[in-house]
Amino acid sequence: MKMSRYGRWLCRIVGWSVATVLGVVVVLAGCGAAIVHFMPDRTLHPLGYFADEAKRPPVVIGELGGVPVRMPSWFAEHVTYEGEPDFAALHRGAKMALTQRSKMNELGFAVRYPDMAGRSSRALWSDYGRYFDAYFEEFEAVSPWIDVKLEMADRYPGDDYLDRTVSERLAHKAGPNHHTPPEYAKLAKREFGLTVYAPPGIDPKTGKPYRDDEKDLLVRRNRDGSVGTFVLCMNDPYLSLKYQRCAQHFSMEPGMRAAVTVSYPRHWLPHWHAIQQKVVALVRSFSVDVGAEASTSGASASAQVSATSIRTADDLRRCDSLPAAGDTRAHAPAAWSREALRCDSEQRMEM
Repeated sequence: MKMSRYGRWLCRIVGWSVATVLGVVVVLAGCGAAIVHFMPDRTLHPLGYFADEAKRPPVVIGELGGVPVRMPSWFAEHVTYEGEPDFAALHRGAKMALTQRSKMNELGFAVRYPDMAGRSSRALWSDYGRYFDAYFEEFEAVSPWIDVKLEMADRYPGDDYLDRTVSERLAHKAGPNHHTPPEYAKLAKREFGLTVYAPPGIDPKTGKPYRDDEKDLLVRRNRDGSVGTFVLCMNDPYLSLKYQRCAQHFSMEPGMRAAVTVSYPRHWLPHWHAIQQKVVALVRSFSVDVGAEASTSGASASAQVSATSIRTADDLRRCDSLPAAGDTRAHAPAAWSREALRCDSEQRMEM
């Protein structure tokens, strides 16, 4: 029986549809298999955001900027070491024997300001996530969680990287089209003890200040003129301070060759000095005496480090000055505000 022209077209359409669906399924299955194949076994490197709590090591060890450290795993959610096998090698069974002298080259974690609590429990993970979930009342509040990143060893940018970075940005001259990176000019008014530099002028094409589309550069210099801290902040007038981000850069020197970057909403910029002090104190609290650790058993050492970490967190649990009550550009975190400790006026940061 001869098939009509319309029947032939119908068969072709059905065939193409089936082939397309099967092709998509095969591609997705292949991608899934590839992801599974190249993802490391979580028992080998169980420090990611979604690691099973039961598989996490109690402490993470290594050398941070030349200093032996032992830290709770929730403060080492993202950690890499010099000479570490890549993902494919880890999947094939390769393992790196970590010791107290294994050099960390990158470390990252999230911590809640000002109590400096890490994501050590499901409750704290939930508290972290509620500021990004529209179903929670805290979604409209500014998140108190800040992101900390440290670079050491072969990723350490050098002892003079703060001065070098600021000098390069200030020395740049914008071309006729004002291409990035922008040209900076010093502003007359300081902000929170920081010298402010911003792109000058008006964009003739849009009629808006160049500053609206670029980042402010805020610098704190030491008494000898060297850069101690610099902060890059978004300056978009159409975004609230909840969504404008700042990246604060400083060094753990002296004593630790580590470059630190702390990211947070611009709402917390008035607290830049307190944030830096707390991050430095937290990281230094992880340092250990290798000789003393060698004389203790692994179990007792882990318990000792955990107890020390808890005491350190308690010592750091104090309030800092909050933005002015009349500041309507952003909301203070509702849940955190209800639980925060009362501040003593003598502990307020002086700028």
